[in-house]
Amino acid sequence: MKVYYMNVKSIKADDEKWFKYLSQKRIEKVNRLKKTNKKSQSIGAELLLNYAVNGDIKKTVEWDTENGGKLYLTQNRDLYVNLSHSGEYAVCAVHNKDVGIDIQHLRECDMNLAKRFLRRKKPNI
Repeated sequence: MKVYYMNVKSIKADDEKWFKYLSQKRIEKVNRLKKTNKKSQSIGAELLLNYAVNGDIKKTVEWDTENGGKLYLTQNRDLYVNLSHSGEYAVCAVHNKDVGIDIQHLRECDMNLAKRFLRRKKPNI
């Protein structure tokens, strides 16, 4: 298994120069997203996919999704890929067997907010 990651902070989602390296499906997805950081994450994930499969971010990969939303390569069903993004990072895992990967941006917990909704003990009912 190979795992690729990148910091997407430098990807400016409103700069359409990236679109020429994206599949039509990804462009449509990016255009549906509202938040700029989500757009940058999505663009970065596909650029990683291009690099992981073709060795070049400029060589677009053709993909589709199964009923459950899992991504697969239309031109190579023997290669499995999975994408994730969170915060400033995107990751792509590639393997010859089914593969999954997930990243999460960790942030400080607001204990005052938690205290408003959580109790130390269950009330006796």
